[in-house]
Amino acid sequence: MWSPTFALWRTAFTLWQMPTVDAEPKEEVPAPTPKKEISFEKVREILGKKSNDGFTEEIRALLLKYGAPKLSGIDPKHYEALLKDVEGLTGTPKGPNDLLGKGGAAE
Repeated sequence: MWSPTFALWRTAFTLWQMPTVDAEPKEEVPAPTPKKEISFEKVREILGKKSNDGFTEEIRALLLKYGAPKLSGIDPKHYEALLKDVEGLTGTPKGPNDLLGKGGAAE
């Protein structure tokens, strides 16, 4: 026959080995989806289209904002922010053919 001390120790050991159950089930957190990296070619294509639309001067200013006079000098980590800025280019371009405000016929 087992002593009361051994029985108590055995019960405690058995309970210690049992898995614990939380009062509230934990919600599974979905794994974050990896960001798609934006390629140099994709950025060049988008900037080229905007440039063809007449936003060349604005694009040059944005490239300088991100640290280089040419796209090849821009750190790829800035591509996403650069494209967001480029998406904001709307309205009338302010290129060299802008007659208003550049000493053109309207003044």
